[in-house]
Amino acid sequence: MSLITTGRYADHDRVDALARRSDTDWTLVRAVGLSDEAAGALGPLHTTEVGGAKPGTMHVTRAEVATFCLDCVDDNAWVRRAPIIWDSKT
Repeated sequence: MSLITTGRYADHDRVDALARRSDTDWTLVRAVGLSDEAAGALGPLHTTEVGGAKPGTMHVTRAEVATFCLDCVDDNAWVRRAPIIWDSKT
């Protein structure tokens, strides 16, 4: 769960906890600093999880977030995990 558990992140943390306790397959994609640029405009997509590589300044295009989410449906690599995604040029 997020280290920030008050204010606007409280609902986020509750949803996170519910998903993690469920018996269903889930993937919690983390993306902030969304951009309207075309997919690939900000560089290649990178992924990590909490405790992994330190993300850049956390920008990613909305198109890449959508594509990543759809790819997660087809590829089981991120099942029951919470990837953080960002582009390399930001």
